[in-house]
Amino acid sequence: MNRNKKLKIIIIILTLIMAVSMILTIQFDDSSIEYIFRFLWLVLAFISTVLRGVRVIVEDNNKIAGYIYFIMAFAFIGFVLFVYINY
Repeated sequence: MNRNKKLKIIIIILTLIMAVSMILTIQFDDSSIEYIFRFLWLVLAFISTVLRGVRVIVEDNNKIAGYIYFIMAFAFIGFVLFVYINY
């Protein structure tokens, strides 16, 4: 198994875990463990976006699209921090 195939599998697994944690965030709304699932899917969204950018740069050799993924990942974290700080 080469690195690119492993990276694709890791991205798929992270996306599935993120989807499950989103569902659990909705199910445990207004409980004490809601924040654990919310933090989990926010971190997984950031990590999977960065890994997708790495995959695009390495596999497709498309640096512009890969850097756009990186910018989107940091913009996402910035937006989440902005919402948490201001609301």
